[in-house]
Amino acid sequence: MTWTTVDDTARDPGGRPPRSARAGRLRRALLGALLGALLLGLAAAVFVSGREQPVSASALVLTAPDPAGVESPGSSLSGDPAARAATYVETELVILGGAAFADQVADRLGRQDVDLQAVQVGESNVLELTATAEDRGAALLQAQTAAEVYIDDREQRLVDRADQQLAAVEGQIAATDTALRELGQPAQSGFDPQTRQRDALSERYAEQLAARDDLQRAVADAPQVADLVQAATPAPPGLVPTGVLLVLSAAVVGAVLGAAAPIVLGSLGGRVRDEADLAATGAPVLSPPLPGARLAARRAGSLERAVQLQALRLTGGPAARGSLAVLAATSGAGATFTAVQHARLAARRGRTLLICAHSGSEEALGELGVDPRHLPAVDLTPADGRPVPADVLARAAQPTAVPDLFIVSPGPHPGHETVDLGRSLAGGLVPSAVASGWAVVVDTPPLDRSDLGVQAARQCAETVLVTAAWRSTVEEVERSLDALQAAGVDVAGVVLTNPRRSLHPWRRGSELVGGRARSAHHEQVQRA
Repeated sequence: MTWTTVDDTARDPGGRPPRSARAGRLRRALLGALLGALLLGLAAAVFVSGREQPVSASALVLTAPDPAGVESPGSSLSGDPAARAATYVETELVILGGAAFADQVADRLGRQDVDLQAVQVGESNVLELTATAEDRGAALLQAQTAAEVYIDDREQRLVDRADQQLAAVEGQIAATDTALRELGQPAQSGFDPQTRQRDALSERYAEQLAARDDLQRAVADAPQVADLVQAATPAPPGLVPTGVLLVLSAAVVGAVLGAAAPIVLGSLGGRVRDEADLAATGAPVLSPPLPGARLAARRAGSLERAVQLQALRLTGGPAARGSLAVLAATSGAGATFTAVQHARLAARRGRTLLICAHSGSEEALGELGVDPRHLPAVDLTPADGRPVPADVLARAAQPTAVPDLFIVSPGPHPGHETVDLGRSLAGGLVPSAVASGWAVVVDTPPLDRSDLGVQAARQCAETVLVTAAWRSTVEEVERSLDALQAAGVDVAGVVLTNPRRSLHPWRRGSELVGGRARSAHHEQVQRA
């Protein structure tokens, strides 16, 4: 198998997938939406058909506050009449919404419970009583009974209150009459010292007699305090029945879920989740995996230990003053991050050169104090096929924030670094740097964009392939390994980055042993 670069014409200028792939995804999304709508819609229809739809009926009653003679016997009411009416209606709604009123209606109907609601019609004293039942007849009966119970209860409450007030007024009248009798008749001539007291008692007596008349009149007019305005009638149906709304809502939810399902399943299908998925490909795995850049910032010790354990497997790598090519099947796998970590480790043992073959990751290079957007492009193209002289390489290397770690980006023309890197690699850039005392780490573009990774792997003593958990696919890993094997490159191992849970070396010793066993197995497969 030969490795070829991806034909960029197969993609749109905006980097989108080919039109056929987009059409296929659209068809799958539409099919999923149709199936989801049908399944949830049918389930909702079965659920609705198995239930009896409730029916509502309403009755209107007109209610009025207690007469003034009952609320304040013998005196006039003060305050805003509209405010008193509003307060009265709120009080009646509380009574109608209470459990005691519902129990009264249920007792009259001989039922255990009823479903009642009461609302005010506009700003009037008309109240709408609504009953909901399993059928039309039951709803009408409950609404009509609720109206009758309320009218009877309202009249009874008025009569009870008036009778209580009347009993009090009768007592007051008797006491006033006794007081007047005790004063006796007024004097026929001369000054009467009890005239003023007799006049006050007479005036009070007259007021009490008037209050008694008002109370007696209120009791007689009690049936007028509440009246039925409209008998119970079925509530008009809505524009769309409740059952239909439920079915439509279920169908819409099913369509959304069905359309999203192919996308979600397609994104997760075949993804590399952990080292076990890599082991299934027969690839040698460098354990333990490297945490993501953000997690590594909080767990520097775990990251450092993981890189050291991986370096033990790379006998010809930069930690041993050799060279390492870091490859990735696709972008976003963490190749630049991995290259930077191995370069940092190698810099502790001497001068290390990080060859950045592309713009790389700003986050990964940022910790080196390097802005990849302003990294100067250096011309390291060999002359007449001769290796790059050591002094030229030393002048071209740019220092970083890490002691003894330098970085270089081959190529005199920004935007064309990969072209000039290919020439530099072909001219023996890596062996020349190693012969000059440098430990070399080469960060190459993804294999799906360029074949520079293969060229770099041929020049370096060790090669690793980086894959990201839940981002890279097993198929990408297998295709990359096959391409490297066909090119004569011996891959030292596959590095897994960004696992969902941290893998501490001291807790995962068995995986390191397993990784070595898998590496031996993969070497046997390659030899076969």
